[in-house]
Amino acid sequence: RRFLKEFTPQGLANVVWAYAKLNFQSPALLDAVAQEALREGRLDGYNAQEVANTVWAYAYLNRREPLLMEAVARRCLQP
Repeated sequence: RRFLKEFTPQGLANVVWAYAKLNFQSPALLDAVAQEALREGRLDGYNAQEVANTVWAYAYLNRREPLLMEAVARRCLQP
């Protein structure tokens, strides 16, 4: 998990997007990426494409991450 802290928002979004494209389930990685995205202020650094790719990946893999999805909703509704 320490390594994930080095990823940019684009890097995190790309990782989960790639796993979804492969339809490859890695619960430990997906949980860790969600936790990293939820770190204080982290989602503020995501642009619209990174948010969309991240949400798409979790949806495609049918991964329920309610805390992440709520945080994304708040991020999208920011003025």
